Amino acid sequence: EEVLRAIDKEFKFDKVGVIKLPPYFNYGWHQDTNRGCSINMLLSHDQSHTFFATDVVRENMDFYFTELKYQPHTFYAFNSQKHHCVFNFKETRYLFTCEFVQNKNELSYERLCEWVINYEK
Repeated sequence: EEVLRAIDKEFKFDKVGVIKLPPYFNYGWHQDTNRGCSINMLLSHDQSHTFFATDVVRENMDFYFTELKYQPHTFYAFNSQKHHCVFNFKETRYLFTCEFVQNKNELSYERLCEWVINYEK
């Protein structure tokens, strides 16, 4: 993939792989410890939903959320520093993901997105 080669040349991938979630599994609400962002592509699923917490009403209890609705065959810059979770239903879910060498202090989601926007021009 041309865009992945370009991103790797600019920021360097550390780990590239596939994450597998079993049917009827919840990958609970969390914020990644070291990763600022990643590149993801949902490979297969029947019904799975990725959510990001938005406006907090009561800390760790009540909050609004938004869903990332993955489109087929599409790479996404993923903000690992926002609280997120996955609910997977009927079938095994496979997610292609690229993790960067740089940690959250060295490479932010915003910086990655800015670079991608300029790359696409």
